[in-house]
Amino acid sequence: MRIRPRQRGVTLIELMIALSLLAVILASLLAVFDAILSLSQSGSNLTVATLDAQQVMEEAGRFEYDDLLTFTPTQRTNLEAQTISISISGEDGAIVTNPLPDLVRIAVLIRWKERGTDVSTALTTLRARGF
Repeated sequence: MRIRPRQRGVTLIELMIALSLLAVILASLLAVFDAILSLSQSGSNLTVATLDAQQVMEEAGRFEYDDLLTFTPTQRTNLEAQTISISISGEDGAIVTNPLPDLVRIAVLIRWKERGTDVSTALTTLRARGF
């Protein structure tokens, strides 16, 4: 009776199955990393847009109450295809009726492109005469 030596190593089929599983796992991880990077960029863009809106609010704060209706913000280009629009409403430029006549509503809208999609954020505040 002849004793056969034990086979060692892997067959070609086993190797192909292992490589296929590894490829599927790596493709899944790549998709997850892409989603994480996209979310990170979106959060960063939102932070930059909010900072820009806050800076526009600060600029408006340096104007006297009666001069606010002529305020034009400094344009910023921190984001791709960024636009800044501001609406000021009060007793003279009544876009929105305010409950009190000595209040002016300042709204800043920031729009930008993100992966081919239009995205926006807005800040709104009220300012009283004499402040």
